[in-house]
Amino acid sequence: YILKWIRSQSGVKNTNIKSALARILIVRAKTGSEKSTILPVEMHKYLNRFIPANVEIKKRDFKKDDIICTQPRVLTTIFLAKDVSSSGYYKDMVLEKTVGYQTEPNSRKPIHGLLYATVGILVAHMQMSTDAEIIEKYRIIIIDEAHERSLESDFLLMLLKNFYEHNRLIVNLPFLILTSVTFDIQRYAKYFGVGPSNYLDIMGRAYDIETHWPRNGFNNYIMGAVEQIIEIHQNNLDDLPAKADILVFTPGAGEAMAICQELVKKLAQLEKPFLLLTLNREIVAAQRREYHLVFAKPKSLPLVNGHKVVRRVILTTTVAETGLTINTLRYVVDSGWHRSRETYQPWGISGIITRPASQSRILQKKGRAGRLFPGDFYPLYTENTFNTLEEQQLPDIITLGVDPIFLALIAEQRRHKELMETLHAINPKLFPGFLNKEAFRVEDLDLLDPPPPEAFLVANSKAISFGFIEIKNLDRSSSTKAQPFVSLMPLGEVALRFSRVPMEGARILFSGYVWNCSASDLATVVSLIGAQSNVFLSKREMQNKKTFSGSKALLASVSSFLTGIELAEILAFFHVKILIADAFLENLLIFDAFAEQLEDPVQTKDWCENLGLDYTKLVGIANIHETVIGEMVVAELDPFCNSEYKLKLSTKEFFISRLINLKKCLYYGFRGNLLTLTHASNKKTRNQFGIGSCYVTRQGLTVHIPTPLLPELLIEQVRDARLAFADSFGMASSAESRPQWLLTDSLQIVPEQRNEMMYSLSANILLVIDGYVPIDTTFDRPRSFF
Repeated sequence: YILKWIRSQSGVKNTNIKSALARILIVRAKTGSEKSTILPVEMHKYLNRFIPANVEIKKRDFKKDDIICTQPRVLTTIFLAKDVSSSGYYKDMVLEKTVGYQTEPNSRKPIHGLLYATVGILVAHMQMSTDAEIIEKYRIIIIDEAHERSLESDFLLMLLKNFYEHNRLIVNLPFLILTSVTFDIQRYAKYFGVGPSNYLDIMGRAYDIETHWPRNGFNNYIMGAVEQIIEIHQNNLDDLPAKADILVFTPGAGEAMAICQELVKKLAQLEKPFLLLTLNREIVAAQRREYHLVFAKPKSLPLVNGHKVVRRVILTTTVAETGLTINTLRYVVDSGWHRSRETYQPWGISGIITRPASQSRILQKKGRAGRLFPGDFYPLYTENTFNTLEEQQLPDIITLGVDPIFLALIAEQRRHKELMETLHAINPKLFPGFLNKEAFRVEDLDLLDPPPPEAFLVANSKAISFGFIEIKNLDRSSSTKAQPFVSLMPLGEVALRFSRVPMEGARILFSGYVWNCSASDLATVVSLIGAQSNVFLSKREMQNKKTFSGSKALLASVSSFLTGIELAEILAFFHVKILIADAFLENLLIFDAFAEQLEDPVQTKDWCENLGLDYTKLVGIANIHETVIGEMVVAELDPFCNSEYKLKLSTKEFFISRLINLKKCLYYGFRGNLLTLTHASNKKTRNQFGIGSCYVTRQGLTVHIPTPLLPELLIEQVRDARLAFADSFGMASSAESRPQWLLTDSLQIVPEQRNEMMYSLSANILLVIDGYVPIDTTFDRPRSFF
């Protein structure tokens, strides 16, 4: 039907809006309908139908018509391309010739043909290419899993809507197909302005899935999952290995580990064991052994307790929620919970929150079974509970805010208005003009869901304070009646070129050119935004109670003149910490020391092991660092600028001045998150935050400092030593053990240890600025105007 529809529309000339939008098709298809594989492959066959069948596949000169099929996750993107090329059903699909994939960390693109890509790849293509280039490159654009409402996905939908609107007179627009299992097709049709003839609801699926609702839900879903897994396994010992596996969805890796630990205890008691595997984002990214065992043939699985296994039990997170086909999967067990990050405005507070999953997410998980044969679904909650859940998850633009795409929204609206105004001059009836064509207006922002006003106002005021945008026509004393409007400033035009760097990170990078800081150092700092202060430490090091976590790594990463004073190792460690007083810069020095070891991977791993560092985490930050460097190049910033000012290369004479300059850059990026020392007025606060002191935000919110800046027993010793230590560097030093002002990259809510239903406000990465940088205590973000 879809091929017939495309053929019927291929010859239509776009003389009006209806004929242009007729190239948009919205398809809702049940899981198992192969919309992610058969649909794009059949599209490729249709475009190349005139190629002689007797020509060897690898020698065929396929047409230059490209199909792009976007996916919400890296795992699914790579898996689908490999699955299509290796299945044997699609002989025309040759990896890196007629089919391939492109994600940010990985790329095996085809010469021409079908490209599976993450959403961000198509967003980048549309932002960096002209409309003519997009029209020439793509014949068909498929947005798979269109119900996934990430910020990038919503922004992509807006880009596509604008693209089809201001190109409605073009004859050969690409076909746009939106597909999903659970989305509201009528809502999406209304958004794109198409009617019933442009959407299709496919109700059937290949195989049935039986749902086994429990009479009563499980209060403890970890133990409930263990009980359910053992029951399924023991009651179905005669299952064929090719139709026996169990997939268990948990909200996070921690819960998966807890279930795993309980199941390990049970395994020793089973006559016929199962193979226990975990699948999460880290395992997938590193392509570890567990990942390959998930898809291995049953005959090749390792023995457990000396016996062949009946099945695999795979504990996973949302990484396996969509697009993943495990050929041997029969059973799905679901906890009913979902974990994601949320941001609360206007305070800019974020946190990882666990909530009941939406019905759409649960149906996606259920659909992992029944792909090649009938399946079974075991929820750990009742049917009544399921019926009370929200149908769809809230989009990220509501739960996270609009900060990451704010500047891009302004630029896209400006571009769209300019194109529409040009067309309006040619044909006023077909192309309506805008009320305020120069102005950025929220009313003209055509997103599927508008962002909350508080989130938009915070992003707007933040951009003003960074010098990225300005408010024009703000002089109310003027005789003109022009309304104030937002406009990008030159600095904002440069910041706009960063797609993976937050506004705070861009401001930090720009400040380095003013304060003569190493651009590479600042790129490393920006790579650490959002990470934890102990991001590089191994689990063993963090659990080591004999020494202070990270002491060996920090002392091994700094210059000898910083540890040259004849003191015990632990005191030297705290001397260095107090002198630097900045978790960002401590991690910068550790990362630079790690980078020096990279010539020999084996030696590097040993070096990390000896210092209590996690090699994988360091490599992960190195990949982010490369991404930041790449974006600096795109923004036409020199990533090697001021390389002679690297903190790692500083001599004793220049170390403090370079340290201060780096702190100035961080201050101008994070000064909206200033924390001020105050004195506690009640016993509860004194116990929580130390002896009679705590920190508050600009809005007066009390912030929990997760670990003391200095152990109480060492305060006197370090205070005396700091005076002598700072004296040797020629810098002033306060005798106050607790700094007056701190900065943090983000404020987060974290569950309290005694009561997980209660949350407290915590700072992420901390840095001390008093004594280093002059503080503007009157600074506040400006008001917003629209």
